[in-house]
Amino acid sequence: LHGIANGSIRVAYGIKRNHAALHSEGNLVTGRSAVIADVDGASHYLLNAGDKLLVVDCSAPGIRVENLKNVDRTRSFAIASFDNTDCDVIAPGYSEVVNHSIAVGRLSIAAETFGAAEKMFEDARGYSLERYQFDRPIGSFQSIKHQLSDMISDLEPCRSLLWYAAYTYDAEPEEFELHSCLAKSLVSDVAKRVAKTSLEIHGGMGYTELLGLHLWFKRIETNRQLLGGPEATRSRAAEIQQFVIEEVS
Repeated sequence: LHGIANGSIRVAYGIKRNHAALHSEGNLVTGRSAVIADVDGASHYLLNAGDKLLVVDCSAPGIRVENLKNVDRTRSFAIASFDNTDCDVIAPGYSEVVNHSIAVGRLSIAAETFGAAEKMFEDARGYSLERYQFDRPIGSFQSIKHQLSDMISDLEPCRSLLWYAAYTYDAEPEEFELHSCLAKSLVSDVAKRVAKTSLEIHGGMGYTELLGLHLWFKRIETNRQLLGGPEATRSRAAEIQQFVIEEVS
């Protein structure tokens, strides 16, 4: 933890609930990881083998890395294979620790996604005041006003949900995983709509690399799937609340 705090250690993460393709016995790990994010420059991997949480030194022997292509070129992704590779088991057989780690990651990703969506909204609003048609800013047109108001109306509830999910981490830890799932699922859906609308308000220029909107758009799309998309996180939320869907015969 000290090394992470001072920057001498960089950890890439590849955690997935009930991941069964990776096996550890003692301090050795074998198998294939889930998708690992932020691989470039990483000194260690944070992984899970089922309900065990592992840390693997990237320089350890027996590791083969397969780099993956992704729409978000500002980040790096890979899948790693291990053959009796040394590891540190930091949570041996505690599924709640794995679930809690995923919940923390989901909330962090949701907060980043919200920031990206808010940035795209601010850019769209600013552009609507600078871009003129018929001798008036396009932001004065009713259709643009409606789009902007819909964007901010969708974003504000996300802000409250993120703050409350973060609050439960200390104040109501038994509810933290549930609210991290709810926050990530809602923010993922809202951010996708905001990003699409922002591009449309910018017109044809919004789809080019000139304005840099594509970077935020691609980050939002990638974050949507990291540590579970909206369907997976809502399913987990239902599981936590012990919702049961009865089949109708």
